Amino acid sequence: MITEASLAVMRRLAKPARHSLADAGLDEGRAWRILAPRGAEEAAGLILSVRGFEMEEVFLEDLTGEWPAGTLAMMLAAEGQGPGLALADAALLAGLIEVQITGRVLAAAPPERATTDADAALVGHMVDRWMQDVAEMLGQPAIWRVGDRAPDPRAAQLAMEECGYYRRTVRFDLGDGAKEGTLSLAVPSAPPARAKAQGADPRLDAAAELRAVLHRIDVPLARIQGLAVGDVLALPGARIGAVAVETPEGRRVAAARLGRLGPHRALRIGADEEEAPAPQEMDAAMPGLLAEPLPGLPPVDMPGDHAAAASPAPGALPDLPALGGADAAPDPPPLPDLPPAAAPMGLADLPQEES
Repeated sequence: MITEASLAVMRRLAKPARHSLADAGLDEGRAWRILAPRGAEEAAGLILSVRGFEMEEVFLEDLTGEWPAGTLAMMLAAEGQGPGLALADAALLAGLIEVQITGRVLAAAPPERATTDADAALVGHMVDRWMQDVAEMLGQPAIWRVGDRAPDPRAAQLAMEECGYYRRTVRFDLGDGAKEGTLSLAVPSAPPARAKAQGADPRLDAAAELRAVLHRIDVPLARIQGLAVGDVLALPGARIGAVAVETPEGRRVAAARLGRLGPHRALRIGADEEEAPAPQEMDAAMPGLLAEPLPGLPPVDMPGDHAAAASPAPGALPDLPALGGADAAPDPPPLPDLPPAAAPMGLADLPQEES
């Protein structure tokens, strides 16, 4: 009698075993040639073959130099590892999108356009499938996954570690020769530099919340309740170069400037170049400003300047000579008494005019 248990055993015996290429002595390039066409057909219905595979060790500047036009760049992430980078050229990007939208790969040249997040969503799942299949066949942990799109080389360079990278370059034939595309996968070849040193202070890994404050205004509640899409709130005195970085309690910890990094808002931490100098800086600059003459005016020696300090101090004034015979002169006679005051003098009337 055949039971469910015996059927399960028979199914396991009949199922073909999935051998590891590492056990068979096969390299990673062979794994890509076997698994990439299978994954492309199962996931997207794409007829694909691998024309070449290369692996080399490079540096960060080799990955984040100038990218060819139309290249789709996506960050690679893995737990406990620094970020990696996946680059799909314009032909591979166009072939994967065309087959998912129209069902076939067009022989026309890929259009020249900027890549978008939608492109990354359509291509990322295929790259994830390839990396996972190859890692499992090689007997390695499948830890790498496609993350966010990198808008430009500068953004990728800021996100990645300054270390060596293993770069795998896979060249594909798409749609029986309709297009030839290239995929580049780069992952760190060394442990991340940010790994915690033994005995490091665990408080350094604690999260710190900071707020960027461009301006603060008081708005009546009635005005807020009446706001609609398109309304504008005036920010008098606000400047993009005068952003305050504060703690949640309102304590200012740094000055910053508002800007952009690719499609994202960004802050450059540092001194605000647009702000006026601090009072102590103005005080320190005043002697130098006074020491130089104004344009178009002759120099004037000011009291206390170096020209006046260099002149000799004036000597003491001589005493006046003594008056001769002053001690022998007789005393002056006494003055006579004043006469008694006269009677008040009357004023005569003015003469009358005759009519």
